[in-house]
Amino acid sequence: MITAGLTAGFVTIEGSAFHGREPDENRWDIDQETLDSYSGRVTLAPAAGISFQLSSGHRKSPESTESGNQTRTTASLSYQRGDASEFFAATVASGVNQTDEGREWGHLLEWTWKFSSRNFLYGRAEKVDRDSYELVHKRQRPEGVPRDRVSVEAATLGFTRGLPWLPQAELAAGADLTLYRFPSRFDSTYGSRPVSVHGFLRFRFGSHSSGHAGAM
Repeated sequence: MITAGLTAGFVTIEGSAFHGREPDENRWDIDQETLDSYSGRVTLAPAAGISFQLSSGHRKSPESTESGNQTRTTASLSYQRGDASEFFAATVASGVNQTDEGREWGHLLEWTWKFSSRNFLYGRAEKVDRDSYELVHKRQRPEGVPRDRVSVEAATLGFTRGLPWLPQAELAAGADLTLYRFPSRFDSTYGSRPVSVHGFLRFRFGSHSSGHAGAM
């Protein structure tokens, strides 16, 4: 990969050239291939805590199991306000994959609110295009089966509580709930009102005040 960037005031421009195909199953070697793909990004940070980025990249034959090229374009707006003890951060993003078979869209809103020294509340809402065959059969759509994209929506709400332990480390326990929505023809596969719940323990060294500290 070759990457170059330039920053002037609140504007940053970046560009990269790289090999677009995903690595093979032998992860112990280095895949030395030609630079056949490229990407670029423009980031604007006009005020403290606010940033906007627009990026696009073209990948040549990225999937080892599927033919065709892919162009991915994304845009996002992020906001963060506060300090290490209390803060709020949010990001809204949208992206589209342009493939030989058509477009695939994805939209996202996620946020974190740290309202005390130990408590985090966080949420996420997303809407993405998925292949209907793969949703039903849980495997890649075979060649010859027509493309049929559907939108799947999910909304997550979670809470994380910091636990006292070591001064040099952070320990927290959390849980979240996710609700899903999709066309009714998938009810026989996933149920009419699917819900997922999971809990977790988070361990990390150092002090973190990132806007996404509430995530797992």
